[in-house]
Amino acid sequence: MGKAGKALRNFILSIPDDKINGFTDGEHTLYKDANYRLDNQGLTTGDPQRYSLQVQVTTLSTLKREVGKTVATALVPTAEDWTPDMIRNELLENCKI
Repeated sequence: MGKAGKALRNFILSIPDDKINGFTDGEHTLYKDANYRLDNQGLTTGDPQRYSLQVQVTTLSTLKREVGKTVATALVPTAEDWTPDMIRNELLENCKI
């Protein structure tokens, strides 16, 4: 795992529980640091609906060409009670770098 992958993993593991719990509708940023941000992209269409969570690069010298791109995703069912650890694990399993 390279520098960018380690930084992404550290970012995901550092997300406070209260930032990935009790989602609301609409697109908005849930948490960010100097290099990444976790966005709630809103609800998916279809049944069952899920919250579309995406980690995007904001700035990192080794990832300049990736700025604005999604580097990890999680689809969290609206009808299930996922814990913050379950969401972190889903993001970690779906890392793209």
